[in-house]
Amino acid sequence: MNTIRIFRLVAATVTIAFLSTLYLFHTGRVDLSLAPPTIILLLSFSLAFYVGLYHDFARENPIRRTVAIGVVSVILVASLIWIAVSVLFGGIAAVFEIRNGRVILPPEEFLPDWWLLILLVPAGISLVSGAVLDTERPSYSAPSGLHELAESPIYFALTCTIIGLWSVLFVGLNMVQRIVIIAPIFEELLKFGVALTIGAAIFGRSIYSRIAIALVIGCIFGLVEHSSTYAGEPDILYLYRVLFHSVLTMISVAVYTTFEERNLNDLLWIAPIYPIVLHYLNNAFAVLSGVVLATTPEGTQLVVSIVFGGLVLLLGVALLSIAITRHSLAAVLHREPYLFLRGVL
Repeated sequence: MNTIRIFRLVAATVTIAFLSTLYLFHTGRVDLSLAPPTIILLLSFSLAFYVGLYHDFARENPIRRTVAIGVVSVILVASLIWIAVSVLFGGIAAVFEIRNGRVILPPEEFLPDWWLLILLVPAGISLVSGAVLDTERPSYSAPSGLHELAESPIYFALTCTIIGLWSVLFVGLNMVQRIVIIAPIFEELLKFGVALTIGAAIFGRSIYSRIAIALVIGCIFGLVEHSSTYAGEPDILYLYRVLFHSVLTMISVAVYTTFEERNLNDLLWIAPIYPIVLHYLNNAFAVLSGVVLATTPEGTQLVVSIVFGGLVLLLGVALLSIAITRHSLAAVLHREPYLFLRGVL
């Protein structure tokens, strides 16, 4: 078995451990305080994986390559231990309920504990398949200047991650300004950056593996946002929150990968533009409807939110489908915003 196949199997194992950890976060069997170190660990693995297998920084220096492979190996061992201890025991118990020695599904209810598996299982299958079957070794160029930054997915993704994370954590505006201005731009940059960093570093240029990673990152963002800020919201809004963040992240990554494959380098940096617009519309509507419908019954407010959210998701899915299947149309849709922003900036 060659080196690339071994690394793919390692990536598959870490992928399973990460998805299992996400599910345990969702069920409450693992405290959400462990989410940040989990993300940091995964990003560390992704960068070490990329450096050890693809980047000239390590390929031209045996010592650097050994260090990178050592980091990957340590994380692999930790992942195997986590799978054995937390998944085979706690994970199975979280998905199934044991009564009188019989394993049965939890009682039927809206959003049972295992509902997130509906999203995670397809993502996991796609990721594992991409990790094992895709043997392409991508060569990502290092940007020689700021104008070439978007042409290197790793550098561009890390830049978006840093800018998005700093803005989300430290930009001090009031709540309405954060919801309407900060969140649409910088939350989308953060999700896009993290998803593309992991997807490009581990899974190369495989569009479906990258989209699967984007789905997982979107689920994480929706889960954390619900647990930390909107824990008391109805299940239907919780479901919408997770789907909303997942679809928007998938659009950004799909658009970037499509343009990358077609060498549309001038459009790469504008990949997150439509998710940012949809996020802005969603948040602006939430604020305005909260004011306009303040005196109406809660049931009416919920119905209005559901209808608008459904329209946003339908539009998002349409954009995602176009990015994957109608490459020329996707380029046309992004050309005008690109020309407008280039003229403004």
